Amino acid sequence: MTDLKFRYRLSEEDWIEALLCLDYRRSGKFRQINIWILSILGAAALIAYIRSPDRFFLFLFLAVIILLDFYMAYGMDFLRNRKARKLASMQGEYEIEISDRQIVYREGQAKIKYSGAKIKWFRSDHVYVLKIERELFVLPRRILGTQQAERLETIFKNTNVPMIEIRVERRESIWERKKKQ
Repeated sequence: MTDLKFRYRLSEEDWIEALLCLDYRRSGKFRQINIWILSILGAAALIAYIRSPDRFFLFLFLAVIILLDFYMAYGMDFLRNRKARKLASMQGEYEIEISDRQIVYREGQAKIKYSGAKIKWFRSDHVYVLKIERELFVLPRRILGTQQAERLETIFKNTNVPMIEIRVERRESIWERKKKQ
C-alpha cells in the first residue's frame, strides 16, 4: 500500500479545533457540570456568609469559587484561543508522511514508529489530530481526498488505535463578539 504524504498550513480555526479535541474531557458537558457544582457551592457559601458575616474565611471561599467559576466559563476558551492564535501566527508549513508502520516528519529527519508508542487519535468535523508520545500532528480534513481519508483511517484501525470522535460546537466568546462590534 502507498504512503500518504501531505504538505499544508494550518489556520487559526484548525488550531482551535485541534486544541478542543485535546481538551475534550475538560470541555462540553464535563465543564458545564463543574460550573453548576461551583455555582451551587458559591450559593451555599454566600448564604453561609450572610448568616454569619463575622467568618471571613467564608468570604475568601466565596471569592475563590467566583474566580474558579469565571475561569471555567471564560478563561479556558480565552487561553485556548490565544494559544491557537500564537500557533497560527507562526505560519509554518507542515510536511508529514504516514505509512503503515511509522510517521515521518520534519522533512524526513524525524520518525515515530507506532509499535510500543502511546497514540491518541481524534477525528472532528474539520481536522484529524494524532498525539503520538509527545508529538502532535494536526491534519486538516480539507487537504484529504476521500480515498486518502479512508486510507488514513485504515492505517490507524490496523494499528489498533481507538478513534475518538469529537463533535465540536464552537461558541462565540465574549472577545470575539467585541471584535465584531
